Amino acid sequence: MVDGAFEQAVQWSTNRTGSTVNIIGGDDFTNSEVLPNNTLILRASYHGYYFCTHPLSGRNYTAKIVKAPPLQITRIPLGNGDLLLTCLVNESTTIPAMWSFKPRGNTTSSNLVGGDDDAHVQVLTNNTVIVRDFGAEDVGQYKCVVRHDGLIRNVTANVSLAVRRDIITFTTYQDDNFHFFITCNVDGAPATPSREVTWSYTEDDEDEILEMIPAGDEGSHLQVLENSTLLIRNYSPEDAGRYYCNALLGDGTRKLKRIDVGGAPLSTVVNVWLIALVTMFTIIRSASSL
Repeated sequence: MVDGAFEQAVQWSTNRTGSTVNIIGGDDFTNSEVLPNNTLILRASYHGYYFCTHPLSGRNYTAKIVKAPPLQITRIPLGNGDLLLTCLVNESTTIPAMWSFKPRGNTTSSNLVGGDDDAHVQVLTNNTVIVRDFGAEDVGQYKCVVRHDGLIRNVTANVSLAVRRDIITFTTYQDDNFHFFITCNVDGAPATPSREVTWSYTEDDEDEILEMIPAGDEGSHLQVLENSTLLIRNYSPEDAGRYYCNALLGDGTRKLKRIDVGGAPLSTVVNVWLIALVTMFTIIRSASSL
């Protein structure tokens, strides 16, 4: 529109491809079309700069069309019954988000804000919601709303009690060389690399930060094998602690499961007792021969 009227012709152009090109004509079957009333129709999500120029006066106007950021909510059930929901914007948590919750069967939702370490529901600064001791009253829709570059987008996650389903189990095995194997099973089968399984470790409850375990190799004390089994070579009491398997599930969510490993392997204990018995027998035999 020029001076409040559509009659004066304008030229549309864009630099979305890297160089400025004019937009001419088009029809109902093209991605862009310039109508006789100077209106530009974009039938596809083309983000970038668009320029409207009035050739006679030389005046121009620039419009920026931004691409809406992709949103997703990740769900990580913790072994203690808590649930973590994180809203990712462009796969990061740097853009602030607002949360709301609508219980199952309700028609209204309530905003989720604040809270502390003792609250049942706590909203952290990294777009994460912690629902402690997730139960039936927490089932429903969790919505994340983000404002970015003038656009408002939202994404909703329907969370049910199935999120607490124990779909991760462990099997352990120790060979004759004191090598200890912990296999992370997802839905009853060893997790494959395609599930993006990662292992982490803490010594006790006082460690709040999990130490990531690298993949390692055949010369490493700790190694993650092809079937996501954690191998601890030459297991000793120093390896005792809490080991965590973090697996990507088939529905795109992640689940964290802990296994407590403590003490020395059984064969080590047996060997210690055998050595003690042999030593005692040797001492008694030596004493009787004097």
